[in-house]
Amino acid sequence: MASKRNAWVSRIAIAVVVVAACFWIARSLGREAVEKLCSKTGLATIERFFERHGDQSVLIARLLPFVCSTS
Repeated sequence: MASKRNAWVSRIAIAVVVVAACFWIARSLGREAVEKLCSKTGLATIERFFERHGDQSVLIARLLPFVCSTS
């Protein structure tokens, strides 16, 4: 039982670190770097998607790291 709890706590810690790193990278590099990595059409498509489904997609994306594939 303790090992499952430790695995769960580890997943939360890893998720927090990854989110913080992504946030830092996005804030430091900015939109210009994103535009260089993908096309403006692709970026516009992503923005439209998040305008329509932003709340639900963020919720699902936040829950995914906690889904356990083993029982």
